[in-house]
Amino acid sequence: MHQNKKKVLAAILAALMCLVLLVGGTLAWRDLSQHKTNELAGGDGNFYSVKLIDDFIPKDNWKQGETVDKKVSALNDGLTNGQFAPMFVRLQLKEFMEIAQRAQTFTPVRYMIDENGAFIYYATLAAAQSAYPNHTAAYLHDAIHNVDGWFIQTKADDKNGQYGAFLCTALTAGNPTPLLPGTSRQEAEADVNHQTKPNGECSYPVIAWEDAASAARVPNAVSDYVAVNLGTGVWSYQQWVAAGSAQTQKWVVLPDGYVYWLSPLNPGARTGNLVESLSLLAQPDGPFYYALHVDMDAVNLDDLGAWVTTGATAGMTQEILDALRGGPSTTSPTVPPSSGWVTIRKGDVNGDGRINNTDIAVLAAYLAGSDLGGSAFIHGNADMNDDGVIDQKDAVLLQELILNN
Repeated sequence: MHQNKKKVLAAILAALMCLVLLVGGTLAWRDLSQHKTNELAGGDGNFYSVKLIDDFIPKDNWKQGETVDKKVSALNDGLTNGQFAPMFVRLQLKEFMEIAQRAQTFTPVRYMIDENGAFIYYATLAAAQSAYPNHTAAYLHDAIHNVDGWFIQTKADDKNGQYGAFLCTALTAGNPTPLLPGTSRQEAEADVNHQTKPNGECSYPVIAWEDAASAARVPNAVSDYVAVNLGTGVWSYQQWVAAGSAQTQKWVVLPDGYVYWLSPLNPGARTGNLVESLSLLAQPDGPFYYALHVDMDAVNLDDLGAWVTTGATAGMTQEILDALRGGPSTTSPTVPPSSGWVTIRKGDVNGDGRINNTDIAVLAAYLAGSDLGGSAFIHGNADMNDDGVIDQKDAVLLQELILNN
């Protein structure tokens, strides 16, 4: 009997040991037999290409009241094959005008005019003396009407003597004078240095806009003569804010002179016209020269920071940059889903369009090396200070962003 108890106890201990071994084996199980490699390769890097389009035919004899077409836009002429990137565009309009005021030379005495105010003159001296005996006739040039003849000097008791007029015999153009102080005509320099960037015409004064509420230009001496007619898709800053401060296929003007296309310009896409035409409002008193110069600044997504500015328009510019980096869009999606491009919006770590505590949790998991639970992680959105490194500094900045907003 005692021997049987020992056998039973041994069996129980063996069973317990097997159970312990089984449990221990389950906790320490390891399989190093499985492995796979997924290989991906790429060709060339991304390409960038934007062209400034200026549809304009020069006009040499521009008259008051005439309007000439000048259509200004920008085109991303990259191929839609996935290798060309969306671009961002802003423009500045610059202008120059000079007038050579005419000097008029008049006779020292009056010459006879008729009841309609026209000067009386004759082809020959004999004809003049026959028509007006006892008068002095002089062979003169009427510079206003470009005619030559024998003109009759008036006397006090002539029928139209009291209406006699001094005759303009010469029109002489003076030296051209710029309307805006400190400017000079750069046409010749630009022709010589056509391949240079920038050339002298880039130094012309920038057309400024009145204020954030208006897309009207600031009046100056040039605007008294020339109207720059903008396209229908041009908004003031306040118009854009009232519409939601979102991406939209419109031009938005700021008081500092920059005009922004408020949408990524995809390959094959073209902006609307910033400028449609030019009108001559008043005829200058002499030969004149006018030039409208357009400067384009195009960048890719990574270089939008180059547009950051200081001064009175810094806040407006930053709001525009924020919208271009990923604000809500009032148009169809500007970047096709198949292109592989991600819109950068600082703080939206998981790319769901919102910045909240979920983004803090995803960033914390990333920093801890933990499983992200299937959540997306957008490196550019998490790099809050743009130093190229995702670390605790970015977490602090993200927390401050959420607390402050």
